[in-house]
Amino acid sequence: MNKIDFLRKLEDEIQKMLSPSSKLVNNINQALAWKLNARFNRTFDEHYLWSQSLYLSTSSCMLLSEDKQNKIAINGLYESAKIYENLGKLTNAKIEYDKDYFLILSALCYDLAGYQANAFCIADTLQEYKLTSTANIDVSLDNIVIEQISLVLTKRIPQAKNNLDNDNHSKDDGYELFKFAMLRWYNYILKQEESDYLSSIP
Repeated sequence: MNKIDFLRKLEDEIQKMLSPSSKLVNNINQALAWKLNARFNRTFDEHYLWSQSLYLSTSSCMLLSEDKQNKIAINGLYESAKIYENLGKLTNAKIEYDKDYFLILSALCYDLAGYQANAFCIADTLQEYKLTSTANIDVSLDNIVIEQISLVLTKRIPQAKNNLDNDNHSKDDGYELFKFAMLRWYNYILKQEESDYLSSIP
């Protein structure tokens, strides 16, 4: 399978997932009604919604990286954003999840889909978010990336740049690439420094 065939397959899968009669859409509608305090014999599954939204948002991002105007990808990200938002605001869930993390994902998907106002409103309601680990895994770099995402979504670009400028404790290659790309982008936004910042983003 070549790249074009793979991308077309992703488009077909996204369209099937979001067809009005699909299992996913049924679960989405039930979760939305439940979030709005409708009470009924629910059959929707939070874990199913989470896994499908993760696949949907990842696939949509792959398509969008090839074509920024891809309507199927934009719709996939928008629907993913709504799922993450509903999961983040769901009461009496059968499974306990990190709801603030869902809201960060929701804001990010809204932003990528072009719904910046939605993204800002969600991100702005969150307090400072920190990942934690129960297995002695160092998540400090993950938390820096999440902080950067939150600052960008809430339009605090100077603060985001300042935080990265003053961070020099990492020797992680992946993080250094992220930092380099983000700083080039910040310099383009704040100082209009011409650079091919997109080529720096892995």
